[in-house]
Amino acid sequence: MTKDSDFNSTKSPHLVGGPEIRERKRGQKGSTNFLESLGIDLSQIQVQINLNPEDKAMLKDSLEKMGDDVKKYWTRTHILMVVIAAGSLLAQVISW
Repeated sequence: MTKDSDFNSTKSPHLVGGPEIRERKRGQKGSTNFLESLGIDLSQIQVQINLNPEDKAMLKDSLEKMGDDVKKYWTRTHILMVVIAAGSLLAQVISW
């Protein structure tokens, strides 16, 4: 059995023979970018996407249709939540 004085100061003081606690090196302070925190610099990379005008129009129409669908379903979801809340309130009042 070892004595407490044999342990390194980086060991957990509460556990005899506990795991070593090491401080991991994190990214630069103030960095909010995940890749920057890993030390990966992508500032020199430039990406350009070229699409045919027909493809652009198709993509735009598709995105607009998806947006309209999301708006419709979101509205239905809110209406359903209000109906459920009102039903729950009514059930509480009736049970009293």
